[in-house]
Amino acid sequence: VVGMAWLALTERVVTTRSLSRWSGDLQSCYVLPEYRGRGIGGALVDAVLETARARGLEHVTVHASELSVDMYARNGFRASRRLLWADVAVRSADSG
Repeated sequence: VVGMAWLALTERVVTTRSLSRWSGDLQSCYVLPEYRGRGIGGALVDAVLETARARGLEHVTVHASELSVDMYARNGFRASRRLLWADVAVRSADSG
């Protein structure tokens, strides 16, 4: 084994159009350093996205390290102004 990738599935709230909605998050996509640059990461991402399509997921997100952003962009991910997040684990001194 030289790499791995996980697809975490999350059930979403129903809508008037669908009683069954799912999304995914690509997690822990990793290739051993000595095997990087050979397309293995891209193949792992492709496999995860194909699994997501086969399961009928609405979308897949990924929380990328700075070094891996370009690899994800080459393999179908793009930035979105609609996806926002809040770091609730750390509370700033300014917030009260």
